[in-house]
Amino acid sequence: MKKMLFLISFVVLLAVVSNASAVGVTTTWKITGTQDWFTATNWSAGVPTNEAGNSTTLYASTSQANGPIINGAGAAALAIRCGGAGGPAGTTAHMTMQGGDLTVGDFLLVAPDSTTGGGRNGMLHMDGGTINLLTAQGKLGIGNGADGNPTGSQNITGTLDMTGGNINAKLMMIGANLTKGIATISGGTIDIASVGGSIADFIMRPNALNPNAPSLTISGTGQIIVTGDLKARIEGYRDNGWINNEVLVSLTMNPGRTTVYVPEPATICLLAIGALGLLRRK
Repeated sequence: MKKMLFLISFVVLLAVVSNASAVGVTTTWKITGTQDWFTATNWSAGVPTNEAGNSTTLYASTSQANGPIINGAGAAALAIRCGGAGGPAGTTAHMTMQGGDLTVGDFLLVAPDSTTGGGRNGMLHMDGGTINLLTAQGKLGIGNGADGNPTGSQNITGTLDMTGGNINAKLMMIGANLTKGIATISGGTIDIASVGGSIADFIMRPNALNPNAPSLTISGTGQIIVTGDLKARIEGYRDNGWINNEVLVSLTMNPGRTTVYVPEPATICLLAIGALGLLRRK
């Protein structure tokens, strides 16, 4: 009986120690490795976890091949910073999502900060799979800048290149602070929803002093869907030249939600025929 109690106590102690060691860890991508997100030796402090206080940093690498690739189920992290301070100026940190799923407990920032005027760019390649950002901030920041040093961020660029898959978030921001944000979506869906009482939001260039114009290009089957009525705001972004002219903003495709998309050629023809019919009636 005493041996059994000792064994149980030992197992509990190991669990507590193991859990405590996982809290408050910053793990950094080593740049050299197999590219596999799930390989512990590719990280400075092991594979990222979604534990309180943890942080995952992808410092600048020279090519996409040097960044982590996710192609399996069960990837997780609390806070991801792709690029930013800590990498060689003028280079780009890459992260690629090919399949599987990634759960992020707080935020995913692409080109989040810069402590100098130099560049530490970030690029997220979204080719498949699912990224879930539905707790805490739930923020997807493309060209997010630095809250404490906005001027040091004006020479860095955050880029999203999305060809497929799904990103679920509570907030999407392109070109925050003085950083340039570029999003190209030719396939897949970004779904921005209200979760836990939060207000779903999509924002481009929130700081009017940002000298860098943000850019969103949607084509093919790519789309952004946001809970609520953001039609006027997003059309204003398009009128500013920040979104390609082919994009339509609809409140009827998904009731109660704003859908940003490019219609298929057949739909465009029907719209044109309808417009001609109206002109003839006049």
